[in-house]
Amino acid sequence: MKRYLIFLIIILAFAAAGSFYFLSGKKTIFSNNKNLYKAVPVTSPFFFEVSSIKNIPADNPVISEWSKNGIGSQWFKLLHQTDSLIDNTEEIHKSLRGNPFLLAFGYIGKNELIPLLITEQGSKNNEYSLTKLLHTLYPSENFKYTKKEYGKHSITEIGQGSAKGSLYFTFTGDLFLASPRSILIEQVIRQLGTPGIVKNPYFSKVNNSTGTQEVTLYVNHNWLGGFFNNILSRTVSKKTDEFGAVKRNQPAVQADKLRKFAAWSGYDFKAENKLLSLSGASAADDSLNHFLSAFAGQQP
Repeated sequence: MKRYLIFLIIILAFAAAGSFYFLSGKKTIFSNNKNLYKAVPVTSPFFFEVSSIKNIPADNPVISEWSKNGIGSQWFKLLHQTDSLIDNTEEIHKSLRGNPFLLAFGYIGKNELIPLLITEQGSKNNEYSLTKLLHTLYPSENFKYTKKEYGKHSITEIGQGSAKGSLYFTFTGDLFLASPRSILIEQVIRQLGTPGIVKNPYFSKVNNSTGTQEVTLYVNHNWLGGFFNNILSRTVSKKTDEFGAVKRNQPAVQADKLRKFAAWSGYDFKAENKLLSLSGASAADDSLNHFLSAFAGQQP
């Protein structure tokens, strides 16, 4: 329980984005391909933009805490395994290690949060390298590759039995998409015909103010509710204050106030001399000061 509370505090302090704790402070220019953003599910509560796979250290304490709580552990492990394979497999272009990518999370079903990897396909050579990488990670001797048509697109399932789950991927236009659930990829394929979050004025504001470091977190406050419902208790606790009044507290309800903090927020992360600093911007969708409720009851 104590470990879970520590993790919760990290989330509420927006240090959740620190799960990508990196060592360089140099300025990074992310890809100008807006199609990457167009592929982010419009209902995604948050997503990470990472300049390259090299910038995710496995020994980071925040990543370790996420993994201990069962959040993203398989994906972090896969990303580091991928980095090692690219570096040591001759047929795979080393340039893949420097490809920027997005790690987004989309809702399916009853607020089930599912990861989605989005990166640029680039040339046919990159498509070949990505395919070779997947077959190296998941050799056909142990995994079953099954293709299904979805409109004009082909989605490939890499399966090892339903009990162990599957990985789905597709090449669409100049993008590569991968997720443990096919329905999320199908949702993105349908969405690609629309502007998605790219034309959202509040996302545009924070996007223009961030992206100067190797890792950036974007938070869509309007969709944070489902995320907090997944990780926080809805049990009501009672406490009597010094005046005898009974105060009721419900963690999920308290955290839900962060939805009113802004419409979108963006945070860059910089680590120097063992210190982690966050800088960014938030864009509010109204002028009624609803964000003040996020600070209600707080004391110095």
